[in-house]
Amino acid sequence: MATRIVLTAGLLGGGLIPTYFALWAPELPLAWDFRAYLHAVDLFLSGEPFVGVSPPVGNGEFVYPPVIVGMFLPYAVFPDVVSAFVVQLLIMAGFCLGTGWIIVSVIERHSGPVQHLDKLLIYLFCLASTYPVIVLGQGQVDPLLLFVLSLAFLVEERGRGFLAGVLFAIPAIVKLFPALFGVWLVRKRSWLAVKSAVATGSAAVALSVLAFGLDRNLNYAWFILTDRSRIEDLGTTLSPNFSALTLSRPLSVVVPNVDPRFYPAIALTLVAPVLVVLWQRMETVESRLLAYLGTLGGVLLLSPASNIHHVIFLYFPLVPLLFLLDHEPTRTLLHVGTLVMLFPVQPMQVETVLGMAPLPLLIETVLADAVREVLTTGTMTLWGLLIVLAGCLSFTLWAQPESTSVHLTTDDD
Repeated sequence: MATRIVLTAGLLGGGLIPTYFALWAPELPLAWDFRAYLHAVDLFLSGEPFVGVSPPVGNGEFVYPPVIVGMFLPYAVFPDVVSAFVVQLLIMAGFCLGTGWIIVSVIERHSGPVQHLDKLLIYLFCLASTYPVIVLGQGQVDPLLLFVLSLAFLVEERGRGFLAGVLFAIPAIVKLFPALFGVWLVRKRSWLAVKSAVATGSAAVALSVLAFGLDRNLNYAWFILTDRSRIEDLGTTLSPNFSALTLSRPLSVVVPNVDPRFYPAIALTLVAPVLVVLWQRMETVESRLLAYLGTLGGVLLLSPASNIHHVIFLYFPLVPLLFLLDHEPTRTLLHVGTLVMLFPVQPMQVETVLGMAPLPLLIETVLADAVREVLTTGTMTLWGLLIVLAGCLSFTLWAQPESTSVHLTTDDD
């Protein structure tokens, strides 16, 4: 029942997002990122630089390696933005449903048939909960990358290391920070997967250099390390509405006098011991999924450029775990953490709603100030992710081996 409540809450969160933007937001960021992709295609076809360039409408930027512009070249044949966006929306929605299929398959493989209501909620959660709504509405490619990562985990579990490495490399080629997920393959000692991932990434870099030249690729790398890393944004001028999902955010509040360039290193010293603990338990499907979830969460906490919408990368293995886990303390923490993540409100949004509520001015001011303080230190998604990681740790530290529901057998591989 608790899992059904969480999945339903996700759908509520997904419905509130367009409601807020339609009724109260000053502007509607529909298809902003997709417009950046189309603008990059136009610039590429005109022979102009396109990395880091924003389109006339919206504040999106093309922030992918130059070679990735090839993914969006087919959209050049469409007569207008609307028709191209509809196609992009349908394709990415298909990948959302594909992730739902992977989740259902994992649950059924290890715990038996999934009830029809649960199956429906899983598919809807992957398609229309908070974060799919955000990324689909902006026209992003995250649903594709989530599907590929989920598939990569599955094929690696079944001993197909070469294919797993190729699949793990694809999201890293597009967004770079998923390259850190490679620590998972190292922990699994899946050396064939590591080699194929490195080879795939190296081939993509070589192709990009051959197609676009060394200078343009070096300019892209510099852009990512400086402007796109947002490290300078994490200084003393941090906006309370900055939608970051990174430990650099609370560090900028707790230790504001430290140079922001040191925040990732400080975050690493905090996250690395957690991952080492999580990686101690690998004897069951549940423990491996929890360790993988901790790895994904740790990478998001470490990356200065991670945003709240990157929570979508946690859907697998988070959702399967909500069904597979028997350890109640861990399930409870995962439920609570997921609920918190599903409502990524910002101070300005809370203040807008409070301003419309029939509250005394004093109460409204106190509530707004309290919310601003909490959400300046960390976003709702950050707090929720930390609760989820606490759940992963509770399993590793306190769950007894006999309390787990799924044990390794030769059929699992």
